[in-house]
Amino acid sequence: MKEWSRGGETDVDNGVLIYWHHHRFIDRMGWDIRMNDGVPEVRPPDWIDPTKTWHSTGPRAAGLPKRGA
Repeated sequence: MKEWSRGGETDVDNGVLIYWHHHRFIDRMGWDIRMNDGVPEVRPPDWIDPTKTWHSTGPRAAGLPKRGA
């Protein structure tokens, strides 16, 4: 996923609401964020997690169709 500020598409399926403070934290501290089937996932920087594993931020909302279905 490419950020809008870096030429990515503007699409509600590619959007995550986060507070300004946390947005700045993600940008400055090397975190990554992506959407995976409608669920935001975060990946910490390697100084926190050397494996750079993606972590879900919560369960998929019930009743939402899977993307592309």
